[in-house]
Amino acid sequence: MQFTRLANGGSTLALQILAQAIEPAHYYTRQHLKFQANNYHQFEPLNRLADALPPESDTVRSLDRWAERLISDAEDNESADALRHVFTRWQNNTADALALTESSYQLAAIGPVVQQVDKLATLGLRLTDLVARQGTLDDKEYASVQAQLDEAAKTQDELVIAAVYPLEKLLRATKVE
Repeated sequence: MQFTRLANGGSTLALQILAQAIEPAHYYTRQHLKFQANNYHQFEPLNRLADALPPESDTVRSLDRWAERLISDAEDNESADALRHVFTRWQNNTADALALTESSYQLAAIGPVVQQVDKLATLGLRLTDLVARQGTLDDKEYASVQAQLDEAAKTQDELVIAAVYPLEKLLRATKVE
């Protein structure tokens, strides 16, 4: 219901796909952000995307399991294919999700989140392929990818891109020991 309202009565598919990668910031974080903005009161509407999301993303939990399996067995094609499928779906969703952010004033603030998810999907495909072929990153490249993940992990419009966490696992698997 809230997704339909956020999408101005149109298709909610792009929001549903985007929601796979994100979670609402945890309770105290959201409370603190609202307090800082002087919006922590009973009249604050619960009409943001963060209010419509479940507390945790099942898709991110699945990504985490697939990443662990791929890391422990680089020949686990099933896990690698599952990771690639999700990341490709997120990439293919970017244009539709951005169109929604441009057509709905309530979603305007999440444009940067959509763009970050797209970048993370590209990164996820790269890391999946690296882990599957047991490739590594040099220290400079590793630090660059970690900086991208750190930036993406920041709270934006009361949202957290939870997909960062399985990507960090994949990244750690590419580190030269």
